[in-house]
Amino acid sequence: MDSADQDAVRRTLEAQGRLLGHDQLLMDIWTSHQTLNASVTDLLSSGRAEPRKPHIPIQEWYSGEGGACASFLLQCSLVFDLQPLTYTSDRAKIAFVVNLLSGRAVSGCWQRSACIAARLATSLPIARPGVIN
Repeated sequence: MDSADQDAVRRTLEAQGRLLGHDQLLMDIWTSHQTLNASVTDLLSSGRAEPRKPHIPIQEWYSGEGGACASFLLQCSLVFDLQPLTYTSDRAKIAFVVNLLSGRAVSGCWQRSACIAARLATSLPIARPGVIN
């Protein structure tokens, strides 16, 4: 074989070597893509994280002052709207409201036999005036 033929064979072998290197690189990229795709599928199928409940600061106690009633009830309503999973029943909402009553408001509630909170008093862990729990 003369040197021209040897150069042609050498160039052909070098070209094939580069093609084999590219082929291996493509296989590595494809394998990485498959692994990444499987990871994304696993993450999506595992479900989404539940959103956190919004933090609502503890509101002021309501003492029975007429001017503060609407504001107190609005604050309670916002708590119920923003945390529906916490306050799923009327009973839970009543316990929340009654626990925020103080002074004249709570005494009036306990003195009225028609007060719905008084009917729940035996089953709710709330402190009544003059009663030690």
